[in-house]
Amino acid sequence: MAPILGAISDRKSRKLAILIPFVGLLIEDCTLLAQTLVTHQSNVYYLVLSELIFGCFGGYLSIISMCFAFGAHLCVDDAERKSRTMALLEGCIGIGGK
Repeated sequence: MAPILGAISDRKSRKLAILIPFVGLLIEDCTLLAQTLVTHQSNVYYLVLSELIFGCFGGYLSIISMCFAFGAHLCVDDAERKSRTMALLEGCIGIGGK
């Protein structure tokens, strides 16, 4: 999915390339919610299907990498601002992961 998102990012817009994995995340969350509310039996295949759907849209790694690409795109001319933006994004990953 990364080459497709990269091509969309270069040709169309970086915001659209970020939006595609988020749509996959929304679909995955809706299927997980439906599994919880509608089916009262737990079946591991439904969970695998939900993760497969999200993976086809790019997954979490695509969201993170596209956010870094968007941050770098915003700071093309200013190297100091780009460094601060990348450090801020890395800090957000650190805070969210712990």
